[in-house]
Amino acid sequence: MGKSTNKARKLTASSASKNSAKYQGSSSLDQLKPKLHTGTATKPTMDEQILAVMMGFHMDGNHKVTLKDVATELGKQERTKSFRERWSILKNEKGYIGTSKISGAGFFELTPEGIEHAQTDEYKEMMKEMNIKSKTNSEHQERIKKRFKKTKSELIFDFLNEYGSLSSDDLAALVGQNKRSHSYHYSLKELREKGYAEEDPSHDGKGKKLRLTDNSFLKVEADRVKDDAIDTTKLAEKITEGTAIIQSRIRKNKKQKSVKEELKVKDEESDNNEDSTVPDIANSSELLDEVKVEAAKNKETTTSHKNNKRQRIKHDEYLA
Repeated sequence: MGKSTNKARKLTASSASKNSAKYQGSSSLDQLKPKLHTGTATKPTMDEQILAVMMGFHMDGNHKVTLKDVATELGKQERTKSFRERWSILKNEKGYIGTSKISGAGFFELTPEGIEHAQTDEYKEMMKEMNIKSKTNSEHQERIKKRFKKTKSELIFDFLNEYGSLSSDDLAALVGQNKRSHSYHYSLKELREKGYAEEDPSHDGKGKKLRLTDNSFLKVEADRVKDDAIDTTKLAEKITEGTAIIQSRIRKNKKQKSVKEELKVKDEESDNNEDSTVPDIANSSELLDEVKVEAAKNKETTTSHKNNKRQRIKHDEYLA
């Protein structure tokens, strides 16, 4: 009985972990798991779950996958024994997982054998589409943008495509987001991890600038925007407009915070005033003395009334 209860708790915890992952997009495992056992009610094995997650990263073009990333997707701890054992077998014995050729040690990806073993109908369809050569740069870039999952990724891609090399501050202003916001940070991170954004190697001025990688263009030399083709006036206006929106949002948040703090202070002052109207009997010796004197007087009065009543009763009995 105890073992089944513990097992149920673990399953619940695993489900909760997957649900929390939806803040960053659907879990790769959730997307691919139904395709692993189409038409059956069989629960996927640990091997199948690991390979499904790795296939999801592969389809996203993510070559910086760590062991922790995979464990998190599965709702498990990195050191979980069952997970580590199956990972080791898939990597060292079956050869389905290997070190990332792009990112190097500490990062992993599916080997060609692993891709062949884990591929799904969705992956086959994607590969079929990718093998159809794009006729125009616009078509090529539309295919790229279809793979983005984060909310601002497509917008960032379009601005870098239109204006070329941009600083992180200017890019954030164009997007209309504080550069420290989650939506901007994770969207830019997605572009970089999938190989579509990089630091501009040709920029030798102050600070760093970002640009689209060569992978983002069908013909790099012809399709990458030239500096003399950029509408700098329009760019400056958009940056100013975006900066104003961000600053306005910051002021509004500060004002709301200030109002909340003022209300909190007023509530505390009100509570203190109410407390001050209640006499502090425990710490007031004078008030205690007054109470004792008053109580003694009341006791004497009560006693006097009782004695007078007894005397009247005796007098009445005597007369009778």
